[in-house]
Amino acid sequence: MEEERKVIPLCLANGRLNPEATKWMSYPFVNCNLYGWGRRKKWIFWGIMSRQGTLGVTIADLDYLKLGGIYFANFNNNYSEELGKIAFTSKSISIPDFPLESARFSNPDLNIDIRAEESKISLDIDGEIKKKHIHGSFAIHLGKLHPTLNVVVPWSRKRFQFTSKQLPYLANGYININNVELNFTENTCFACLDYGAGKWKYRTNWNWLAGSTLEKSIEERIGINLGGKWTDNTGQNENGIWEGNKFTKISEDVTFIWNRQNPEKKWLVRSKNSDNIELTLEPTHVRKSKINLILLKSEVVQVFGEIKGEIKVNKDIITIDSMIGWAEEHCALW
Repeated sequence: MEEERKVIPLCLANGRLNPEATKWMSYPFVNCNLYGWGRRKKWIFWGIMSRQGTLGVTIADLDYLKLGGIYFANFNNNYSEELGKIAFTSKSISIPDFPLESARFSNPDLNIDIRAEESKISLDIDGEIKKKHIHGSFAIHLGKLHPTLNVVVPWSRKRFQFTSKQLPYLANGYININNVELNFTENTCFACLDYGAGKWKYRTNWNWLAGSTLEKSIEERIGINLGGKWTDNTGQNENGIWEGNKFTKISEDVTFIWNRQNPEKKWLVRSKNSDNIELTLEPTHVRKSKINLILLKSEVVQVFGEIKGEIKVNKDIITIDSMIGWAEEHCALW
């Protein structure tokens, strides 16, 4: 029996968190209209990854500035580019109040167009930044009635966040930067959506792991989403596992263990109080990024590679021996 999909406000008219929204559901259950002034953040991030490379596309409204950006890496030749633009007017950006709707970032140097269509998302990128031509086009195919991970994390009535993590979708398309091109096909990559909306604290740290196996249909794939630090001591987290169209929420918190001097070494992700989650990511590519815009400071270490290990779900043991994905640690002042 299909669940009744009731939608409630994320926050009240006074800008405070709606107490009824503090929970998780397998569909986007809140309207992310952020009433009130100050500390408002809203973004859409699409990540697409294969064993040959990755593309990350971000549209973000950070209240006092707007961002459009891409990260592209070809693992075969270790080529990577991180390119973005900043705008200060709301005319440059459109981010919906629900995850799987159309969005855009429009700038003379960069255009990102995300279009919601029947059963798929179309993603087009076009621009020229630092004399580097950018062009890309993707189709992301949404599974019918595919469950997703949607949770509201409360730090306080004034500070809270809704996040929707959606994977492991099939995708196909290409990205070309200055004639360096990488193609993605449905049976060699996965797509992951990170949609967020809320009112954040100025200083925030987080960990994130997302990964998928690469079977030809979404019904055969296993996908994982695990996060840490930013949800600590809130009673909520963003942890869960997909087995085809079955999603299981993981209530346990996890910890990320990695070598800060040598992030190319193995990353370990473990459940904090049990042996239910024991995963290892062996990096094949490392991304390091620092931003200092006075009002906004950000430092990211992100690794891409092979994920292996075990997850115990209820009484079942799920063995992961052929999964790709990424893990990251992000420190932000924003």
